[in-house]
Amino acid sequence: MTTHRYSLLETLRLIRGDIAFCRAFEPEEPGWAGGLRLPMRPAVACVIRYRLQCLLYSHGLAPLGWALKFFNLVVYGVDIDQRARIGGGFVIRHPVAILVTAGVTIGERCVMHHQTAIGRSPYLEPGREPGPVMIGDDVTFAMGSCAYGAIVIGDGCRIGANTVVDRSVPPGSLLFGVPARIVGDTSGKNS
Repeated sequence: MTTHRYSLLETLRLIRGDIAFCRAFEPEEPGWAGGLRLPMRPAVACVIRYRLQCLLYSHGLAPLGWALKFFNLVVYGVDIDQRARIGGGFVIRHPVAILVTAGVTIGERCVMHHQTAIGRSPYLEPGREPGPVMIGDDVTFAMGSCAYGAIVIGDGCRIGANTVVDRSVPPGSLLFGVPARIVGDTSGKNS
């Protein structure tokens, strides 16, 4: 699998989208200094380092990209592979123990909480495909959730705490349990 070739403009557009979407989750600080502090918060800084990691890897500067990836991993436990494709508006609410492997595609405005793992299965079941994971737009992963296997998670899904998603789910699903069960939809109606 090859790394997507990111341009500087595309990387800056993605970072701008990440920061703009993150403003909905972070309390506003008055004045111009508040706007300067937001990119320095750990959750936002991890995403910015990931974006720069992808840019550096795609332009043959792998040692610098690796250094950013290593910093995120050692300091925060955030391990996002540069071959994962993540759309704009990516927010990590609590940057602790996040894993996103190669072969994962995530749409726009994805929110992840701590201890989320997305990608390859921790074990391979007979007859199951190991990947890739395709995730739509506006999906939220609560703390401790994971998704693995050759699955598609539709737009607008909400994955509850400690939920294991190992099968494809339709858009707008509200998921809980091990393995994940659809317990409702995001419009508030029960299934």
